Amino acid sequence: GYNSGDPIWTGTQTSWQEQHYTFSSSGNINLCWRFGSDYMITYEGYYFDDILIGVQSGFNAVEEEVSGPPAVSSYQFNLAPAYPNPVQGRAIIAYSVGTEGPVSLKIYDLTGREITTLVNQIQSPGNYRIEWDGRDNHGSMVSSGTYFYRMTSGSFSDGKKLVVVR
Repeated sequence: GYNSGDPIWTGTQTSWQEQHYTFSSSGNINLCWRFGSDYMITYEGYYFDDILIGVQSGFNAVEEEVSGPPAVSSYQFNLAPAYPNPVQGRAIIAYSVGTEGPVSLKIYDLTGREITTLVNQIQSPGNYRIEWDGRDNHGSMVSSGTYFYRMTSGSFSDGKKLVVVR
């Protein structure tokens, strides 16, 4: 288990920090985990390591020593549904990039004609959000209707539907 002053790691998927806590031998110790979710992005999950909770009697435990923060898995490619959808003004499109490389995110009309390019650049692995203001490549507002947006990067390609109402 932890001795008083032993390091404890806390943080997010990409940023871990070492923290120290002092425990007394009397009184209660309350452990609390706070979970959150963002339906727009798919994350790896939660990591728990070296947790030992003892009771008054009859408790035996096997511990595995791990030094430093847990390993962080790589990001995966993902294209989330636009929000809001249908859209009247602006839409947010969230996506994840799995490996560094060229990323393209474009909007098309029902005939397959390119309406606008939202992303066309090399991006590092991570989570991103882009806002579409409902305009085409010439700066004109698009009319009401059904549109599609497609993200491509390397061998990854995914598309989703977006409805515009004016």
